[in-house]
Amino acid sequence: MLTAVLVAALLVGGGAPVPSPGGLPDAGPVTGWGLPASLAARLLAVLTVGQLVFAALLAPPSSAGTVRALRGTAWTAAVWLVAELAGLVLTASTILGVPVSQLSVAGVVGLALELPVGRATLWVAVPLVVVAAGSSVLARRPVAGLRTASSLLLVLALCAVVVPGVLAGHSAAAGSHVAAVITLSAHVVSATLWVGGLAALLL
Repeated sequence: MLTAVLVAALLVGGGAPVPSPGGLPDAGPVTGWGLPASLAARLLAVLTVGQLVFAALLAPPSSAGTVRALRGTAWTAAVWLVAELAGLVLTASTILGVPVSQLSVAGVVGLALELPVGRATLWVAVPLVVVAAGSSVLARRPVAGLRTASSLLLVLALCAVVVPGVLAGHSAAAGSHVAAVITLSAHVVSATLWVGGLAALLL
């Protein structure tokens, strides 16, 4: 259903991929359709944070609801990580103007190290690995300080949410860069906590 809605929105809104004019590089239909789909990482980020809010703040410690929330966090964080990495590959395909099948590892790594969007993805991936692995371990073996451990994972997940805005969301050459980054981060964190917490309660 979500895929159908995304395809319909792209077709109606004029965002569907079209072949490049003759002679210009073309990243191909996989990149054209896949790059917008990779934005599902934002939905996964909200679900991950929300489930950690539930485990750390809302549910009784070591309850069945806490364990379920941590188990769900492990899955959403892992898929979020995959979506971020897929988005990096598709972004490299767009920037280099070649289909995904023709991309080289060196090209993707070079983009990840040289461009803000690539560095942001790498900085998101590091806490996500810890969040996914940590949530999985806590769900299988609840510990005495489960609420504290969940709170630490929540902080890491929020760092992963904020990083793209800090590294790639506002030009450092623009005026009031620090104020813009702080305001953007506060807005993103607040909205993610609110919507994610509501989603976790519904789940």
